[in-house]
Amino acid sequence: MPHSTTIAHSTPVTITGTWEGALYSAHGQQARHFVLYQPARGAQSTLSAGPLGNCGITLVVDDSEPEPLQLLDGTTRVLVALAERAQLLIEARLRGDNMVGHWVQRDGDGRVQGEGELVAGRV
Repeated sequence: MPHSTTIAHSTPVTITGTWEGALYSAHGQQARHFVLYQPARGAQSTLSAGPLGNCGITLVVDDSEPEPLQLLDGTTRVLVALAERAQLLIEARLRGDNMVGHWVQRDGDGRVQGEGELVAGRV
């Protein structure tokens, strides 16, 4: 059985740098531009070991204000995080200099407002 280590065991998420891409709706009718940024390991504070820890990653969707992501789960190549203000949940996997995954956006009552795929590249 393969062994994986989660953030709860103090393994850092290794998506340092800038990632730029698009959030595609489930029906492919619209795409939203996004940028994820995590400073180099030496430039950031230690990741929180508990759920909802601030992982040092900033998200910008379209031209919105930068928002810190809250880490829900992850390994060195997988990230599950929440942008609380935008109510956007992101699950992403790294494949070299590419990031692929899914996103879900909910309203204040928890109803799904949008969902789809995300694709990004390291810039």
